[in-house]
Amino acid sequence: MNPVSASAVSLRRSRKTRQPSLMGWRALLLGGLFWSPWAWPQAAVFRCGQELTNLPAPGQVCERMTLPNYTQIEGPPLLKKPSEQARPNAALPAPLSEEQKQRRFQARAILEDEWLKAKEKHAKLVQDFNQGQPTPLDGEAKNHAKYLARVNELQSNMQRSERDMLALQRELSRYSDAPVAVK
Repeated sequence: MNPVSASAVSLRRSRKTRQPSLMGWRALLLGGLFWSPWAWPQAAVFRCGQELTNLPAPGQVCERMTLPNYTQIEGPPLLKKPSEQARPNAALPAPLSEEQKQRRFQARAILEDEWLKAKEKHAKLVQDFNQGQPTPLDGEAKNHAKYLARVNELQSNMQRSERDMLALQRELSRYSDAPVAVK
């Protein structure tokens, strides 16, 4: 027999007869647990001025922060949709007394009066604004900055009156089923 072939035969025999030891598996399992990600310590967090980081720049003055363990806080239970929630007597509004009806009627009359005044004021502002080209007043022809300031003021007043009219319309819609249309 050739010496090379004898060593090859002995290697084949040793591989066949070699069985994994129980101690080797234990060491592998223990090592795997030790090096598993959940067993690693928490990463360090540093405060560098107003910035929080886990990798401070070299030469940067940073303070290591100690963080508490993770805590999970349970939130409130999810609410059901409004249509699914039980609302006793929500469909039936309480009947209004005669005094309450009179107050609602007076409030609606006042709101309608205010809305008409706001509409007239808005119409006058739109007319004065003249699509961004209002007619110059005395002294504005020579002073263009004064003219531009008045144009900006007219525009902001117009926007404010539109918002006022929308707010009045919302209030009016609370007092009737047919809201007033803003044009």
